[in-house]
Amino acid sequence: MQSDLQALSNDKAEPALAAGDLSELRANLDSIDDAIHDLLMRRAEVVSHIASVKTGAALRPGREAAIIRRLLARPPWRPHACQRDRADLARNPRG
Repeated sequence: MQSDLQALSNDKAEPALAAGDLSELRANLDSIDDAIHDLLMRRAEVVSHIASVKTGAALRPGREAAIIRRLLARPPWRPHACQRDRADLARNPRG
């Protein structure tokens, strides 16, 4: 998984294509979307495994809040782009 994450973070650091080449830019986005999908599927497998060995409540709001806080703290964070979503999550973490 680390190599997938490193590849995603490396791709966003330097746009390799000129803005005028939309088909190549779109292909690049498709590749990123595929990698995100692969990671989400791997995450779902781990969640399923955890659920099979876990006892107790299926959803722990404190754990969910900690995950959201950890992800929001990761750079690069642009608060102006997500401020409303962040405030909504703080008020209603379950959605």
